Amino acid sequence: MYHLFSTFLLLINFSLYSFCNSTSKSNFSSVLNIKIPGFNDSGFLSWEIHADKINKKEKSLIFAFNPSIYTYQNQKIQLTANTSSGQFDLKSGSAWGNDSMVVAGDGFSGQGMGWHWLEKTSSGFNQIIFRNRAEITFLGGLNNSFTFDYQNEGRDCSPDDSTDEHVGIVKNPVPTIASANYLEFLSVEEGVHRFLMDGNVSISGNNLHLTCEKVELLFIKDANESSGEIGRIKKIEALGNVVLSQRGRNSFANEMTLDVPNGTAELRGSLKSGKLARVVDDEWGEASGEKIILMKGKRMAKVVGNKDGRPRLELPPIPDFGFDLKKEIKKTKNVR
Repeated sequence: MYHLFSTFLLLINFSLYSFCNSTSKSNFSSVLNIKIPGFNDSGFLSWEIHADKINKKEKSLIFAFNPSIYTYQNQKIQLTANTSSGQFDLKSGSAWGNDSMVVAGDGFSGQGMGWHWLEKTSSGFNQIIFRNRAEITFLGGLNNSFTFDYQNEGRDCSPDDSTDEHVGIVKNPVPTIASANYLEFLSVEEGVHRFLMDGNVSISGNNLHLTCEKVELLFIKDANESSGEIGRIKKIEALGNVVLSQRGRNSFANEMTLDVPNGTAELRGSLKSGKLARVVDDEWGEASGEKIILMKGKRMAKVVGNKDGRPRLELPPIPDFGFDLKKEIKKTKNVR
């Protein structure tokens, strides 16, 4: 099937070349309102390119005006990308451009500059890259990945009282917005999608603000999920100067792994730089160590260390019991 597709592309290129040469003597002849399909190894539609106008440059390389790229999965449109211009290499299944590109997919939308599209890579297919001013919005948030319910402020915050029952379920999720210098979207396999962001990463959502140097988000979509959802987030891997801010607590680390199915966040420090992982809680105080594990629905921090990085726990000051200690000592002396 791939050979048939290659032959099909060659026929398109030959037809375009013949048509352009017959209608113009210039080096860059034009074709208007064109649609070019691409098929996967199984013979199903994998992508499709629409353009108002194309100029044929050389061999399989064309320059397109107002192109749109449609990627498909399970014979349905998975993602739509629009830009004002770009170059397309039909033989290799790739395209690139410097103008702004806007993308819209199942459950997310985004934009960026310096875009690049690849039909296939060694890690997956239909890869889209933004090399500058990248921003992505997850319309359904991050599925309450690591949120807490603080509506009942008067409850006892003891370890025995901290259970998953206190985790709030957001009925109307707040969209999560992420921005970075570099963004990569990739379909790893059917139902598995990866977002990779690098440089000045910032992610803001419901009761969560994350900043770091690099982050990877992995989504998995079940067969029974609706077409308007990208799937459930499985893992967040953050690297470099990680700061996770939530209501009542701030966490600092060199690396962080958020395991959503297990409801845990592992914070790791850097022994080379001498920086330990830290959690600063408004009620419990500060904890630090080589590794700290946070658990969803529990305001506890499990500090793990070894001989190279000893754990430390700093509790809040002892509260005022309602009397002056110096006066009580004076009263005791007078009685004697």
